[in-house]
Amino acid sequence: MILSRKSATTRHAFNERIASYEIGFLLLKEILGEHGFAPGRLVMLRDLNPENLGVSDRELLELLLELPVTISRHAVEKRLSERHGEILRKLWQTHPEPEGGYPIRDVCLFGAAECLRASLAGKVLEKGPIEQFGRLMNVSHDGDRVTRLADGARVEWRSRFDRNLLDKEPEAQLHLQPGGYRVSTPEIDELVDLALGVEGVLGARLTGAGYGGCVAVLVHERAVAGLLERLERSYYSPRGWERRAEVCRPVRGCSFFREP
Repeated sequence: MILSRKSATTRHAFNERIASYEIGFLLLKEILGEHGFAPGRLVMLRDLNPENLGVSDRELLELLLELPVTISRHAVEKRLSERHGEILRKLWQTHPEPEGGYPIRDVCLFGAAECLRASLAGKVLEKGPIEQFGRLMNVSHDGDRVTRLADGARVEWRSRFDRNLLDKEPEAQLHLQPGGYRVSTPEIDELVDLALGVEGVLGARLTGAGYGGCVAVLVHERAVAGLLERLERSYYSPRGWERRAEVCRPVRGCSFFREP
């Protein structure tokens, strides 16, 4: 577990992501209108999926590609202030303008894809295969990821989303797009990568609001001991920390009981 210390900088970063969602959502409604979609088709970001819009995954990804990669406040106000000035004024009050602009495209791609992954997750757990659930976990974490191991060193990492993806199958599906919300930490990424390197681990991802939190790992029971040993040896012991891990077994969940 990594403690998330909610400093002013961290709060600003959270609010920046929220603003990116809000701005991107407003821009997406305009984009859909330009393509002839009825205004009511997009009420919330979760509605941005192929089934609701009646389009293919490729067509939906093409719509997302019409969003700017990043956008400045000046550019946002130029496009949206006439109709949404009050919304923008409230957003600006929560944080300073981010250097480099708001990462609209990656954040909205993450949000739309994550909503679809959440929708699919229950069906996959019910019908299988469980390996598919692990893949959903891994893609989801890649959307939060900030580093990856390369040549023995941990380096900054960003997912790539461009038109080259559209011609790839089956990768060009919305639920397989990580996007870029980027609220993990190098330590969380290291724990995820260590876990995924253990045979019998199917998935691993950040759980929590980000900038700290825990890692959830989907692992076969036979591989639990090996996973704990790997984390102890490669992560906790070198730092002089006590290992903190809980082994949980899934159950059927909530049920209704009627009095006799």
